[in-house]
Amino acid sequence: MARVTHAAPHLPIAEVKNRMRTDPRADWRHGFLIIYNALVEPRSAEEIARHCGVSKATVHAVISRDTRLGVAAIETPGKGGGDGNISRWKKRRNSSLLFSRKPSVGTSLRWGRSGTLYAQRIGHEVNDSTMYRLLHRHGWRKVMPRPRHPKSDLETQERFKKTDPSLVEAAVATKEAGDERPVLILAQDEGCFGRISQVKRAWAPPGMRPHVPVQVIREYMYVYAAVAPAQGQMVSLMLPETSTAMMNIELSHVSRSFPEHFIVMQVDQAGWHRSQELFIEAEYPVDPTACLQSRS
Repeated sequence: MARVTHAAPHLPIAEVKNRMRTDPRADWRHGFLIIYNALVEPRSAEEIARHCGVSKATVHAVISRDTRLGVAAIETPGKGGGDGNISRWKKRRNSSLLFSRKPSVGTSLRWGRSGTLYAQRIGHEVNDSTMYRLLHRHGWRKVMPRPRHPKSDLETQERFKKTDPSLVEAAVATKEAGDERPVLILAQDEGCFGRISQVKRAWAPPGMRPHVPVQVIREYMYVYAAVAPAQGQMVSLMLPETSTAMMNIELSHVSRSFPEHFIVMQVDQAGWHRSQELFIEAEYPVDPTACLQSRS
């Protein structure tokens, strides 16, 4: 015959029944349900567990704690419950105050000092993983910072990105008298494209590292492109290097591509853009083996 499970009568049955229905937390109500069954109809722990929808071990644990400690054993803070959780409103408010000022100035977050400040505000230390989840909750992400020279002037850079009308007017003023060609504004730049051969990982049995014959290959090609945004046109060349000689080829190609326009070309401060050896010659030779050209 199974052993009968009894509960100690620390509280009247009516009080146990009342707490079973009105206690704010579900685990407390469940505990008083187990005690109520053991008080009203003592029977085996297995039958009480089946009636309450819990395991037999849970019934033994609740009855044992109640017998030793009374009501305090049921109405406990619990292992979790969000007491130390960063999602509680007060701690979320503290974290918002701590992390909301950094993104507005575009700076990065120094983990050491910020972690210390947050721990001071909530009153206890926190694990690194807790802080990572907190940062993620506030929309932070781990990205590679963009390098910036300490002496760079952002206002000057933004002004350089925009077309200065006075510069365009000065360039147009160099037109010869009687030149009726329309002005075409182009933006020109270069880009490097290439590949480097790399050995990839492969499956191998334990204790063995495969050996494969390989030769590191580095191949590069530079694309010179001039874009006319207003007309939606572009001319480009694929050249082997960036130099004054290659820039002369690009200028000649652009000149032949738009012979009906007076061209004003915007370029950056690269050395081959400012060289004194730059010139435009209508018949500048273009070696078909040294470049590829396209127009769209």
